[in-house]
Formats: sequence, C-alpha cells, structure tokens
Amino acid sequence: MKIDYLKDGSERCPLIRLYDFQSDEARSLIKAFKSLANGTTNELSLGTIVPIDSIDGTQIIFVRNEIGQGVIEKERLRFALVLPAEQWRLNAEIVEPFSNGTFGYQWLAPEASDIQVLLSKSGDW
Repeated sequence: MKIDYLKDGSERCPLIRLYDFQSDEARSLIKAFKSLANGTTNELSLGTIVPIDSIDGTQIIFVRNEIGQGVIEKERLRFALVLPAEQWRLNAEIVEPFSNGTFGYQWLAPEASDIQVLLSKSGDW
C-alpha cells in the first residue's frame, strides 16, 4: 500500500491518500478497523497493519476515541485519524468491497475534518 499527503491541487485537498493495495491488505484494514471498533485495541499504526510505501514520508495512526476528532496533524507528515467506535465499524464496512477486488475509492474521515483520508485502489477519486 502506498501513502502520501496531498496538501493542495484539488478541491478535496488537503488529503491523505492510501492507494495501490491488494485485496489481502484491504482485509487487514478491515480486521484492524474492527479491533478499533470493538475496543480490542485503541491505537494502530498503518505500518503495523500492512506494509507501506510512503512516497513522501507520510505516516498515519488510527485511534479510537469516543470524541471523534477526525484527522489531526501531530507534526509535519505525521497524522492521527481519531474516530469513535461506530465510525471505525462503518469504515470496516466501507473497506469490505476492496477485499473482493473492487476498484473505486472511499473517504474514511468525516467531512468535518479539515484533512480527508482517501482509500483508492488506483489513487484517483
């Protein structure tokens, strides 16, 4: 899976783009998101879930917090996606079609976030 941060260039920017991944990596994301949803874990780094190729050094952690904050930039190119359990449950469902080879894209962060998280098989949206 590749990851990068697009600060500008589109009306949807800024965004963190997760792309160029396989079905098994989507299944790993689903498992991780479900563990965040059910409270098995409260924090996971994307790099511990799937092998990542960070094009520009971007890193992201996924955090369960009952007060969802969306994407937080902790420092340059280091982000946290902080969501409540129900949103992690929804994200697991959103990723499901990708585990079966579906193409396309989905947004993983609430619209309220200044920074969006894009999951896209091809990198496009």
